[in-house]
Formats: sequence, structure tokens, C-alpha cells
Amino acid sequence: MAPHTKPVHAAEQITRILTPYVAAVLAAQTHRRETTGEQRPIPRPHPDQPHATTIASLQDRSGVICWWGSCTEEWWALIPGGTQWQIVSAPDPEALIETILNARTHR
Repeated sequence: MAPHTKPVHAAEQITRILTPYVAAVLAAQTHRRETTGEQRPIPRPHPDQPHATTIASLQDRSGVICWWGSCTEEWWALIPGGTQWQIVSAPDPEALIETILNARTHR
């Protein structure tokens, strides 16, 4: 993924590499939840993961994969969209929700 001096390029590469795998896993999980009535798991907070509760809340509210970028110090989300997935970031959780909603309306 180097060079790390070009984060946009690295994010594009990561998105291109991971999208097929993430799409397959999400489809399988969604199918399983729909057929069994199983709820989405919510990770318990852990001392080594100070953002776990916020991440679980973001994912529950938005329905997409979210994470905290410890190197970028920003919140990130992977928004599914068929073959055109989008990766977005924001400085705080509420801004990330707005960014996700905005990205969905522009598809």
C-alpha cells in the first residue's frame, strides 16, 4: 500500500482489494440474519478498543461498516453500492453520519 504519503491512493487500493470480500461477507451475514431472525452483534467495549461503543452505535445507525482511523485520527465508513462502493471519512461521529447520508443520496 506504500507510499503512505498518498493516503487517497492507499484508500483506493484498499477499497479495490477488499470490496469483493466485504461484499460477500455482508451478503452472507444479511442472508443469515434474514432467515434466522438473528440480530446484528454489538461488540462490547474493551480497554484496548476505546472507540468500540461509538463504532457499534455508528454501524447500527448507518447500516454500514465504520471504524476509527488511529493514524488519520478520523472516522471512516465503507458504503456499499453494488460494484461502486465508496469510502468516506469525517472528523467526528456525527459528521460521519451526515457524510454517509449525503453519499447515499448522491448515488
